[in-house]
Amino acid sequence: MAKQLERRHNTKAQLLRAAGQLFDQQGFDDTTIDQIVALADLAKGTFYQHFQNKVAVLLAVMRQRQAEQNSAWVPDEDPRRALEAYLQAMCLWFQ
Repeated sequence: MAKQLERRHNTKAQLLRAAGQLFDQQGFDDTTIDQIVALADLAKGTFYQHFQNKVAVLLAVMRQRQAEQNSAWVPDEDPRRALEAYLQAMCLWFQ
């Protein structure tokens, strides 16, 4: 059971990496689910086992990146600078 959960987690991580990379390179609108699964080297059905649609994977990528940003934040850092850096990174990503 633990191995199955680990495989499921790894598969989802592959999809998130591929989707994030493609969203960064060509934007959300120009990225297709077919491209995501091709880059992740997975079947299209596998995508739908983890995500309902492309918007769902975008939200998951955004949550993951936000969590990574939050874990990189240093508590004694100037909060204004940290917030500014975070907002700049998000603005660049949405461009």
